[in-house]
Amino acid sequence: MIAKQNESIMEASKTLYNMHCEETIRAMARARQDAVRLENTYKRTIADLEADNKKLASDVDKLSSDNAKLSDDIAKLAASNSEKDAEITRQNVIIEQLQKQIAEKQ
Repeated sequence: MIAKQNESIMEASKTLYNMHCEETIRAMARARQDAVRLENTYKRTIADLEADNKKLASDVDKLSSDNAKLSDDIAKLAASNSEKDAEITRQNVIIEQLQKQIAEKQ
């Protein structure tokens, strides 16, 4: 009511209204920029995690392969040790027999 009567007040109220609208628009633009930045950060993080996941899956496959090879090597070594243990046992029997023969000759 007073603004309609006084042209200066009317002009000031329009200026305040326009400034408020501009500030509201700026705030909305800032909020949108923040949302876009956050979304891009999420996308980068997801891409990084997916790449890490692929690398880890590859590492797991390689380790599984290495583990299988080592298990085979362990089995071969165990078999080799068994053969050597059997040979040692045979040689110990021969040594005992020879020691008995030597003892009998003395």
